[in-house]
Amino acid sequence: MPPSSSPALPSLATVSDRFLEGGHVRVEELLDGTVVGIELGREGRLRLAFPDTSTDGRPDAAWTAADSAPPRYDFAVRYLERRFDRNALRSAVGDPTAVTVWGIAVHRRHRGYDWDIAPPVVGLDIEHPGTTLLPHELDRAFDGLGLPTPPTIDTEVHVRGLSADGLEPPETRWGEGTALGVLYRKKGGGLATTRAPAYRDAPPEPEPITESAETYAAEIASPETIGSAATGLESDGRSPTVTALTDRVMDRTLRDRFLQITHGETTLAIDTLRSAVARRVAEFVGSSANE
Repeated sequence: MPPSSSPALPSLATVSDRFLEGGHVRVEELLDGTVVGIELGREGRLRLAFPDTSTDGRPDAAWTAADSAPPRYDFAVRYLERRFDRNALRSAVGDPTAVTVWGIAVHRRHRGYDWDIAPPVVGLDIEHPGTTLLPHELDRAFDGLGLPTPPTIDTEVHVRGLSADGLEPPETRWGEGTALGVLYRKKGGGLATTRAPAYRDAPPEPEPITESAETYAAEIASPETIGSAATGLESDGRSPTVTALTDRVMDRTLRDRFLQITHGETTLAIDTLRSAVARRVAEFVGSSANE
């Protein structure tokens, strides 16, 4: 079963009158990707869900242990396992298992980003019985948990200033071009969205991947790509091991080519592709060591 509750992301044109009858909203950049739920199980392990309120409305998965999540979300799992601060959550509340954290696993459906700067997961909302967090309190909470939040466009916009079309989407903060849309966060609770005109329709149908793993790996894991990944890891203070480099290349591929990889006619399995990429990375690391 999917999660019983998840943050609704309705369009501004369809929200209730209560949302628009008064008050202020904080305006944030709406990110492309899939909504992800994050919980801490009683055994201390992360549990994830990708419910039917994903940004394209398709159901994906029920609650599951993070290491059992669908492999197309490996980029989000790796990021959360590394960044999500379980101890901070335990310290913040008496029963951390009662908290549900919602975020967006950022990847391409309609548009891409600069994958070197756009984080794999951004914080969206936090649910805890009897608690409603104001926007600035959410910022502090997500900072404590180790998760970034969507870029802020404006901190104080009265709802009277909004039409059904909302505000004009700005340029994205994490790449080039117009943002996917705008997220309106009502002070006191509630979310709404508007899309940039270019992204209101379904994304174009992608071509499925039918090449062999070795052929596709040669495309996505060129020496230049692997070298750039090594530089990025070193800049982050991480050692460019074969595993870390393979993760980096695979994460970029999963995020940038999500619709191709998940296409129903794609014949290439993610674990098979990962093995082929790892072989190319190992060759690169070996040749670099011998120079």
